[in-house]
Amino acid sequence: MCAKKASLSNARKGTADSKHHKIDVMQRNVVIAVGLMSIILSLTIVGAIRLSKYIAFNAKVIEEKSKVAKGYKQIQSDLETLRTDVSALVNDENLESVARFRNVADCFNNANKGVDNEEYSLEDIELARTCSALRVVPDALPSKENNLATLTNMNQLLRWANYGSGVKFEGPNGGSGGQSSNTGSTSSTLHPVSVSVSLNDSGKRVQGALKEIEDSVRNFDITSASLSWQSDDFWTGQEFDNSELQFDGSFTAYYSDEVAISSKSRTVCANSKSEKCRAAGGDSVGDSYGQSSSGKSSSSSGGLFDDSGKSGDLGGEF
Repeated sequence: MCAKKASLSNARKGTADSKHHKIDVMQRNVVIAVGLMSIILSLTIVGAIRLSKYIAFNAKVIEEKSKVAKGYKQIQSDLETLRTDVSALVNDENLESVARFRNVADCFNNANKGVDNEEYSLEDIELARTCSALRVVPDALPSKENNLATLTNMNQLLRWANYGSGVKFEGPNGGSGGQSSNTGSTSSTLHPVSVSVSLNDSGKRVQGALKEIEDSVRNFDITSASLSWQSDDFWTGQEFDNSELQFDGSFTAYYSDEVAISSKSRTVCANSKSEKCRAAGGDSVGDSYGQSSSGKSSSSSGGLFDDSGKSGDLGGEF
């Protein structure tokens, strides 16, 4: 009887141990499953955040590339319009009538070469500038400051006055920093040069000299003038042609900045607060034509997309 009870007790104890073991295994499996789910959930959240940032970054890049593409299209259209306009000016009779003399023998058969071809060389462009009516352009508005050339222009006009017989004069003198009679006409790319001259001749010849200056292909704005004469009969109008007239005047001529091709870059950052983004000049934003906003562009361009490998620190430049 006692042996039977001991056997029953051992059986119950074995059953209890087996149940405890199964519970421990289940608890361990639950803990492992919860841990794995937590890891998977964390990775999913991190991946979703990373993916959303990457998608947002690429959306900004695509948007900016679209603006740049519009800019290229606009530039191509502008170049074609410019080519058409230049082609029309090459043989413009009005420009030719005021252009300086050229070597007819060298230019006769080549005047249109530089603008009628689809491909241009430096020789073709220089040929068009010196042989076609376009040669009047640098005479009308030079692309660099040259005070000596400006004074020479004025000196030549005074010698051409009165059908080549000229006028008595002193000077001209001057330099950079002249003042325009219309202050609103100058800009950041247009700069003045002052010229002063003194004429001392008959009223008719002085008038002829002023007309020559007025008709010049290069603009000379008169900024100040003073007149004095010696004849008491000047006011009657009868002695105007022969009266000795003293004219002292100041003029302003102009020159422009040289035009050159500039290259710009666009910097797009996924995180505008990152150190890398700040070092690259910030997250620049262009307008609808793909031109960078002022102060945010650089002189280089490329097609590089840069991934630093750090979460939330993606950057691209194109």
